Amino acid sequence: RRVLGLAGPPSPRPNSFFVSLTQPRVTDLVPLLPEVCLGCDALELRADLLADISPASLAADIALLRRHAPGCALIFTLRGTSEGGKFAGKDADYANLCAIAARAAVDFIDVEVDRPQATLDAVLAAAGTTTAIIGSHHDFHRTPTGGELDLDALMRKCALGGKAAIAKLV
Repeated sequence: RRVLGLAGPPSPRPNSFFVSLTQPRVTDLVPLLPEVCLGCDALELRADLLADISPASLAADIALLRRHAPGCALIFTLRGTSEGGKFAGKDADYANLCAIAARAAVDFIDVEVDRPQATLDAVLAAAGTTTAIIGSHHDFHRTPTGGELDLDALMRKCALGGKAAIAKLV
């Protein structure tokens, strides 16, 4: 139903957790998925860590996870180098890969809110009403203390004007 656009993304639940998949090949994970998914609400596909993120390979990996982890929501993450990941492509490539993930019916796309507005708009448009957005902000260079950071403003930014289902600060 989700692939056909007949159902929207799942609603985030309180006290849920996910497992981040960081292997370079999803096929290597298939035998482990029954145990990995026990009690797990979602699997995060760290696409930036995959050996092959060509459109065809990405769609096949998502389909493989759907087939072998049917009870888990799928989170698509393509973290750039400035965000602690390994994706070094252009913003247009980023938006295109996120669109492929949305068409493959991932449940969530984790998008870095510090990307250019045109990129955010393209990802939001691709997600439509069937894929929920996680608005993320990562700062690995400092840990804010006291009043030096306006957490409310940062959370509003991660909410993407109400378009994100989840706001995440790291």
